[in-house]
Amino acid sequence: MSLGAGCTVPVPPGSYPVFVTVADVSEAADGSHPRESYLSVVLHDDAPVAAVRLGVPEGERAPGEGVWYGVGVDAGTVAFADAQAAEALSRRADDVLEETHDRWMELQDDPRHHGSNRANVPLPGAAGGENLALAHSGWGDGFYPLVTTHDADGRLLGVHIDLLVASATHWKDERGDGER
Repeated sequence: MSLGAGCTVPVPPGSYPVFVTVADVSEAADGSHPRESYLSVVLHDDAPVAAVRLGVPEGERAPGEGVWYGVGVDAGTVAFADAQAAEALSRRADDVLEETHDRWMELQDDPRHHGSNRANVPLPGAAGGENLALAHSGWGDGFYPLVTTHDADGRLLGVHIDLLVASATHWKDERGDGER
């Protein structure tokens, strides 16, 4: 588990809704093959999106052409969490994390929780009620781009993990891996 080791994107303190965008990738477009396309934190929904950019984590410089920052996945799940709370939890004993991880996966697959394939769970020991919002990662394991959306004035509207379902070739470089 790499909780607390992912990309950090600065956002103003507060509570924000998290959405999972699901796309039907069936040939007949009949809803028979849904895939998670994006996991998104929406900071503002009061203005239209004017720009979609590859995200740049805090303290990093913009990557070169055809390269992106992103999230590595080896358990078929992506998530957003408060960086400080996630880092504090990651320093706790491995057995606590493993037990917690198993419960998170059960909730993620429980359609009574927040619908199938997603979960919203409190981080153990987080003093301010910080949580972890997680979802399956579209095509499973891989490396997925961090993307941000902005309004016409450049204000950050959202932070997204692009699971390469709806935009499978949009961010690819000539090698096809996009890894940094």
